[in-house]
Amino acid sequence: MPDSEVSEQIELTIYEEYKDENTITTKDLKWLVKVRGYEDNVVAVVACDPGTPSTMWQVEAEVRFWLKKDEILTPVITERSIFNSSKKPLQLTLRAVVEIEVFSTSNLRTLNKNSPFEFTENSPDSDLKIIVEGKRLYANKAIMRVFSSYFYGMLTATKEEQTVELENVSYDEMSTLLQAVYPTPLKINESNVETLLKLGKLYGIPSVLIKCDCFLRSPEAAAMDRNGLLRWAVFYELPDLQGFILESFDTAEKIFAVRDSPVWSTLGHEEKASLLERMFNLNCNISVNLSFPTL
Repeated sequence: MPDSEVSEQIELTIYEEYKDENTITTKDLKWLVKVRGYEDNVVAVVACDPGTPSTMWQVEAEVRFWLKKDEILTPVITERSIFNSSKKPLQLTLRAVVEIEVFSTSNLRTLNKNSPFEFTENSPDSDLKIIVEGKRLYANKAIMRVFSSYFYGMLTATKEEQTVELENVSYDEMSTLLQAVYPTPLKINESNVETLLKLGKLYGIPSVLIKCDCFLRSPEAAAMDRNGLLRWAVFYELPDLQGFILESFDTAEKIFAVRDSPVWSTLGHEEKASLLERMFNLNCNISVNLSFPTL
């Protein structure tokens, strides 16, 4: 009999209907787990998908259920069962954490799983614990001090571990920022650029602001609203983006559209004057070298 394999744990929320379900993968097996709450009990259903059309497969496995309160797990049921093509899914009557340990398989192939780096996992190089919304993210103090003036002033230069708790930022936003700061292949795009602009300014990380500026002036951002980009350029102090956007207003109609939009009230006197000057020059067909305000 080959060595058994214990799966990762998954957490499910109990509803009155089968609204919460998840899958676990072990030894190329896929397991579908559902939980449903009733007045007096909870029903859990576990089904095995062997990934093969054969009817000869058979799996012996142990399914374990816990109840979770805060961070404390209380074991409830351990059920060892045989799964095959002719047997119905396992149904047990008992917020559920599920673990599956596979003891034997047949007629299956093995897949190697590659796990990407995540800041949710502590590592020997992590000496900074960042707590956001009660959740932990792990980072390296030296990297954060180099790239962020905010963290440079907060963190010590020693190798001692530190813990910081951040407010006014969500867990997902902070995770996105770490991926942008670290030498990881995070691609700036329309869905994350506003978050990175906000946090890049909040935590004083010029490298992130520069990456965002480059993206917003690239063809990939060509479809984004120019009025909104002008507001970002002023608010986040991006002079290259500001000049790029102002030059894109090549008709008086486009400048009128800015004047009539909510963005106009967010602009300073210098930006408004520059736009009006550009509109005048366009109407007079005068070629000038615009001098944009320094932010």
